[in-house]
Amino acid sequence: FGYAERFQGLGQDPRTSTGWWDRAVRGTRFKLRSHRTATSLEITLHDMIADPDESVGLLQAPLSPEADDAYRLFLDVLARL
Repeated sequence: FGYAERFQGLGQDPRTSTGWWDRAVRGTRFKLRSHRTATSLEITLHDMIADPDESVGLLQAPLSPEADDAYRLFLDVLARL
């Protein structure tokens, strides 16, 4: 899998700053994105083969077993970083 991170607020810890913090984990098919601000957390999961433009979030409906496995794995990866 691949991991990417970006945040606003140079020199600040993105977990405690008032800016924002984006993190993403991607496998061969699925991508999980976490967007945190001072007041909210938004998590999205996308099927990058069926929806390369990331226009349909998968978390609004029941997940397929494959998507659920990726979701759980990616959440675990983000928790460890």
